[in-house]
Amino acid sequence: MNDNIDYEIVDKLLKKSGKKKGEYYNSVGYSRQSSNNYKAQGYIPAHHAAKIAKFFNVDTDYLLGNQDEFRKVKNEIQLNNNYIELPMIHAGAGSEAFAVDNAERISYPLELVPPQIALDENVLVMIVVGNSMEPLYYENDVVFIDMVNDREFIPVNGTYLVRYGDTVQIKDVEFLGNGNILLFSRNSPAIINPSDLGVDWEIVGKPYVNLHPYIGSKLKIKE
Repeated sequence: MNDNIDYEIVDKLLKKSGKKKGEYYNSVGYSRQSSNNYKAQGYIPAHHAAKIAKFFNVDTDYLLGNQDEFRKVKNEIQLNNNYIELPMIHAGAGSEAFAVDNAERISYPLELVPPQIALDENVLVMIVVGNSMEPLYYENDVVFIDMVNDREFIPVNGTYLVRYGDTVQIKDVEFLGNGNILLFSRNSPAIINPSDLGVDWEIVGKPYVNLHPYIGSKLKIKE
């Protein structure tokens, strides 16, 4: 854990959020000149962490280097013209997996969103990449993910969004008694054991509502 905030983390959050710098300065309580000084030195003093975390809806642990990109995902619910805005990621169900990208937000028609999703701050939208989980999930399927977000959950064998190393995929997961896991595809005999690959792993979330591509024309990406 760091004593100060890496300037690049905040700069990245600001660019991804689409918010104005003036709004940011007013909320966190320091000036543009101070920001330029922090940029030059490469860090922001830790006493700003609480206000910065509140502004971006992230945890202070993330700002201070004690939390990764996946755990900090929260859904800032915004309703506008019968649409709900949700964070959107691209992740693979096959070998073409993308890393998590929180830069985009998706506007989704409320009439297509179950009420429990619209009210759940831990939900985000994922677009499936790859076909290794067919017929459960197909290429370009729209899937709602219940993100872990530091909540404790019971590790029951099933289908999860899982990160191992730098790869993020939907896989069937078997939890082993020794603290390891095995990952399975629906249409491939391959079995992935992250420990054999020498990489760490974590359960990122659990897909629980799937919408097939035929409704894709009703989605609109916010500019």
